[in-house]
Amino acid sequence: MADAVSVLRLFTHLERQRTNRGLSVPEFERWMRFKTALDHMTGKKPDRRAASRVPTRLVCAFSERGECRDSIATNLSPGGVFLRTTSPLPVGSELRLKLIRTTGDPLWLDGVVVSNHVDLDLEGREAGMGVRFVQLDDAQRAGVEQLYEAAKAFAEEELPMSCSASEDAPCPAT
Repeated sequence: MADAVSVLRLFTHLERQRTNRGLSVPEFERWMRFKTALDHMTGKKPDRRAASRVPTRLVCAFSERGECRDSIATNLSPGGVFLRTTSPLPVGSELRLKLIRTTGDPLWLDGVVVSNHVDLDLEGREAGMGVRFVQLDDAQRAGVEQLYEAAKAFAEEELPMSCSASEDAPCPAT
């Protein structure tokens, strides 16, 4: 990677694609390399996630203190998810999350907000929040792994992944 201007130009191109249509796994890996290089150049701390994320476009719902909200999960890992929302919850907030499996069955998970991004213009990030899954039982862990592998397979084929929330599946109860 030659210089900061070239890295920034290539990163910006991939960032636009990521927020508009999503990225394939190879594009996402390239985006992460550019992001890491830019973070290094600017002195920002590196990403310390335990597992890699894959791009996705899952429709989901979450509730916190009885308030139900719809959202889109834009990336997923075995340990958490990023939810696109214009009004992210504060860091530390606990929530109940519903993700829809390819079978149409909802996968109910508990999570805690570990990051939030409100201002799109400030750092070039999409508005939303990072949620870490908490207290997963074996069935939930298997369900997350199944969604993760499906998202990874779709991304490798450069096909968009999208599921919609079923009318029969109510908002998660808190």
